[in-house]
Amino acid sequence: MAELTAVACCRYVRSALASVVMELAPVLGKAATIEHLLPVFLALLKDDFPDVRLNIISKLEQACRCTAMLPATADIIAKCGPV
Repeated sequence: MAELTAVACCRYVRSALASVVMELAPVLGKAATIEHLLPVFLALLKDDFPDVRLNIISKLEQACRCTAMLPATADIIAKCGPV
């Protein structure tokens, strides 16, 4: 999945990925979600294209719920640095 977040990958593909990536979280479970999906989530949150960032931001609550990190939302956003 990391290849899909690469800059060379089409922004439309990244945008589509951003809108569905967290749907895998319940299937993978908490540990695998944190290990595999959270880095993808954070990479997409830093994307250059606003449509990608908007799609991933719309899944922020779902990401936190799936990883039981609702109190850590601010930390996730802080890891992104300036958007």
